[in-house]
Amino acid sequence: MFFFPILFADLRPSVASDKETSAETFSALAQRTKDGDADAFRVLFDALYGGLVRYMGRFKLPAEEADDVIQQAFVYVWMHREQIDPSKSIRAYLYRAVHTRALNALRDRAKHTPLDAISATEEAEPAGLDAAETGELRALLDQAIDSLPDRQRAVFML
Repeated sequence: MFFFPILFADLRPSVASDKETSAETFSALAQRTKDGDADAFRVLFDALYGGLVRYMGRFKLPAEEADDVIQQAFVYVWMHREQIDPSKSIRAYLYRAVHTRALNALRDRAKHTPLDAISATEEAEPAGLDAAETGELRALLDQAIDSLPDRQRAVFML
């Protein structure tokens, strides 16, 4: 994941965590970030990062992927900083952004399930049936298909 080293160079945060930071402080940090203050953005990052990492634990993503999700949210905020509204909670915005991005990551992972993960036995036989029951079901299915009109039967034979 690409990160802005200039923004996150060895700066000392003025706040320890998001739980110890007041809404007024977040509002001031949001305003300073909107104005392009990289130091304020770093303080915002340091204040919220630990809590966001703990929050990401709910999604059971690998640590590296969870870190990418958090970094993407912060990069987005920095790239669109001129749109920040200091009267609204930047903390709530970042938690919601991370939440949404985590759900998207989970969705994307589900779309790309490798075919190797599906075993041949899962494809061949329905769960909980032995070979005799499977044979009986196959015979009943064949009988039902044979009783269909020619055009409908052709669909099943494709």
